[in-house]
Formats: sequence, C-alpha cells, structure tokens
Amino acid sequence: MNQKLEQEFAGALFQLGNRIGDGLPVEIAFSKVADVMNGTVSGKFFELVSINITKLGMSVEEAIFDKKRGALVYYPSSLMKVQ
Repeated sequence: MNQKLEQEFAGALFQLGNRIGDGLPVEIAFSKVADVMNGTVSGKFFELVSINITKLGMSVEEAIFDKKRGALVYYPSSLMKVQ
C-alpha cells in the first residue's frame, strides 16, 4: 500500500496544487482531490486529511503530521515522514 501511495502521490499533489491555484481553500481542495481519486490509496489519504480538518478541526499540518491522528500515521511512507 505504501508503494502505491508513493506512485500516485505526485499526481495527487499536482491536482491539489491546481485546485489551490484556482482559488479553492486548502480544506476544500483536499476533499475535491479525494473525490477525483476515489478508490485509490492517494484518494483515501486525501480523504483522511479532509476528515481530520473538517470533523476534528485540525490545521492542515496537524491533519497530515499529527503523531496520533495525522494521515501519515495510517499511511507511513519513506517519502513523507512525521516530524
């Protein structure tokens, strides 16, 4: 699963950047990318980030890197590390 995330992640980040560049707030952009990538590992990762932001009130940084609930806890990767 981790290898699949790493393979898809560049495309997901590109889509996220495009959404943000179009003026969408980051919180909504994560949700939109998750919808577009539905059924993929990256889509699930972005969905978890979106849930952390919208339902748990986390910042984007916390939603990704929080050591207890951040998305990287569930999708550990050598490309992305919890600080």
